[in-house]
Amino acid sequence: MMRDATPEQCRQLLEFIDQPIFALNLEGEYVILNAAAAAVRGRTRQDQLGSPYSRFVRNPEVADAMVARARAGEVVTEKIEVALPNGQAQVIVDRLGPWRDDDGQVVAIWGSAMDASVYETLGEVQQESQVLRELDEARKNLLSIVSHELRTPLASIQGYASTYLLYEDRLEPEERRDFVRRIVDSTLQLEELVDNLLTASRIEHGTLEMSLRPAQLSKIVFEAIAEAHQRWDSEQIEFTGPERCELVLDPRRIRQVIHNLLDNAKKYGGDGPIEVVLEDQEQKVWVTVRDHGPGFAEGYADRLFERFYRGRSEFTAKGTGLGLWITRAIVEAHGGRIVAASPGDGGALFTFSLPRGLQAPEA
Repeated sequence: MMRDATPEQCRQLLEFIDQPIFALNLEGEYVILNAAAAAVRGRTRQDQLGSPYSRFVRNPEVADAMVARARAGEVVTEKIEVALPNGQAQVIVDRLGPWRDDDGQVVAIWGSAMDASVYETLGEVQQESQVLRELDEARKNLLSIVSHELRTPLASIQGYASTYLLYEDRLEPEERRDFVRRIVDSTLQLEELVDNLLTASRIEHGTLEMSLRPAQLSKIVFEAIAEAHQRWDSEQIEFTGPERCELVLDPRRIRQVIHNLLDNAKKYGGDGPIEVVLEDQEQKVWVTVRDHGPGFAEGYADRLFERFYRGRSEFTAKGTGLGLWITRAIVEAHGGRIVAASPGDGGALFTFSLPRGLQAPEA
């Protein structure tokens, strides 16, 4: 290893490296630097050897602090303003770190330098690469989740339909109705999943459009609750609000919002009741969906609306992590906003607003 080499061997090796590399003693004085390290500071090697690291810089306090931190065992990176012989300054990025012996004791300080613009470009590339890696991982996870979510209703449809065909003559009328109802429920579940995936694709590509027209929001909420009752049988959903509440919106998209919020309440609320409240105010209309489950920890309200984020629940872990992200995008496309809260008395509530100022396009 390089730390086992003699100083002369280190010097010879470093001359073949284009990257500016140097070494300091524990007092912060140059003891080794290659030609590239000397050139980046605009001085000869003889001028710098034996001189303090902070001598030829315009921000010596930063340089001294870097030496102290490296001597204490840290690896530190900072921008340094090098004072060139012609009176001008050049900004470079230096990295210092501890040079340890076989016993782990810091015996010197190693250093390297890089042009500031190159460093910033590298940082941007690394950041973009990290984002791409995270997105690729999220897509892989989503593909796995979606594959599972699609199989569940498809298996149900196939199972009940096959059984119905095989034993149709033996089934009682009530059993037949139950089989058909379960097939319809699974079909609705599959339709909602596909609808969410298509909506997510449109949001991602900036092609989500609203078909605005005057509609009764109360009716949309009633219909979504009725469909939820049909799918969940015994689920209690309590509604409070006016019987009529007309405003301009996209009925299909707002129904999708209500479905997603009800599904989320069912998923994380356990067996407790779900409360839906519609408030018709002068400038805005507010809709709140609340469950009575364990709620969520403080500081997680914004994360719930992130794409692919899936909360933890003792009741279920199903879902694609897209529902609330889609819900927020649809609400904001209407000029509204949505917030989440976990009240002190338990549960989680989601409240979204819709403005009354939207105009339907002329025919």
